[in-house]
Amino acid sequence: EDDRLAPPHPYGVGKLAGEHYVRIYGELFGIQWVTLRFFSVYGPLQLGNIDKAGVVAKFIHQAHEGKPLTIYGDGSSLRNFTYVDDVVRCILLALDAPAALGNIINVANPKEVSVKDLAETVQVMTGATEITHEPAQQGDPPRNMPDTSKAKALLGYEPEISIEEGVRRTIEWYRTH
Repeated sequence: EDDRLAPPHPYGVGKLAGEHYVRIYGELFGIQWVTLRFFSVYGPLQLGNIDKAGVVAKFIHQAHEGKPLTIYGDGSSLRNFTYVDDVVRCILLALDAPAALGNIINVANPKEVSVKDLAETVQVMTGATEITHEPAQQGDPPRNMPDTSKAKALLGYEPEISIEEGVRRTIEWYRTH
């Protein structure tokens, strides 16, 4: 949370700008604030059929449509996929944590999962027949390494939903909706 940030992609620049706005408004107008940085959130209701869809939703949608699961690059990129129920629980903890005020806190599942492993998990759970590869997307970092110790120390937060359980729940939601 305290590292100097230089996002390599406009998406990250926009998120960082939002953090600066929150901090400045807090300083100028005495507003109490806490910034929660979410990492690769996924779960029910996430659309997989839109441009720049989250990769979990995208893979599930592709499987549902009988299409190959498309990986950009070789699939070795690592992400900290965080199930939406865990994120909501963390938000609720932050609302009632005076020690969190004025802090930037990473909200992530500390377990790193490669995009290739995620695709294989979705493939097994859905019966998808094929995984294909496209060129890597420019500016996509090979790894995000969130330190989640502040979330644990200030909020008592630790994620409870594994990637396997979260993907299973998301697939089940997708099948019934």
